Amino acid sequence: MVIVYHLPPYLLTPFCEPLTPPPKGVSGLSELRIVNTLRKLAFGGCAVNINPSYSVVGHDHKDHIVRDLNITVVGPVRPHVRSRNVLRVSPGDFVKLHVGNSEILVWVLSTWHLRQLGIPRGLHTFPVVLKVEDEFAVYIDDIDIEDVEHVKTLLSNLKKSYGDLLKVALLPVYGRSKQHGSQTSTELHERSIELLKFANELGLTVIALAHPIIPPDLPEFAIPFFKIIKTLE
Repeated sequence: MVIVYHLPPYLLTPFCEPLTPPPKGVSGLSELRIVNTLRKLAFGGCAVNINPSYSVVGHDHKDHIVRDLNITVVGPVRPHVRSRNVLRVSPGDFVKLHVGNSEILVWVLSTWHLRQLGIPRGLHTFPVVLKVEDEFAVYIDDIDIEDVEHVKTLLSNLKKSYGDLLKVALLPVYGRSKQHGSQTSTELHERSIELLKFANELGLTVIALAHPIIPPDLPEFAIPFFKIIKTLE
């Protein structure tokens, strides 16, 4: 049985400690270990494994909700979008998943938490923080053009808070298309690549999530997660 934990609104994190920088270099895992754990999950329809147990989402737009009812969707998913095999995690709450020998904590940030991290409004999606033992990843599954600078602020402030324990950023990357507030067919693509580079400059391992494709100019440092699982749209 999986339990969803509800945080009191005055608590900033579910980790029983404030967001304060840890000593530099404190970590019990290798970076490869957390990446290998994340490879066991899907993020929307993006994955490296065609049959994951869980698909984590930060919002419930249909192009992020997998069709396969054998896969449990984890995140802030409303009942009318998908009613079966959903582990609903409301913004501000968290859940612990067991995948193989690993326990993964999945925490969905609320708009209140975003304000504490210097972001004055909600984003296209709710950001998600993932924790494996003593290492962290941050996951953004979709962006609008106007979100890019706010996501940079989020990454910077989480990095300041968690220091060397924040290892990975999972970020969307787009091909050439005019959507999400883009004024041209290239703007969203270019800004998403810019965001990947920003995360890399912070010293994070970057996982690029296909929306819906991985563009040919993906930077070499980024690990591609292709959209290999069918979604509702």
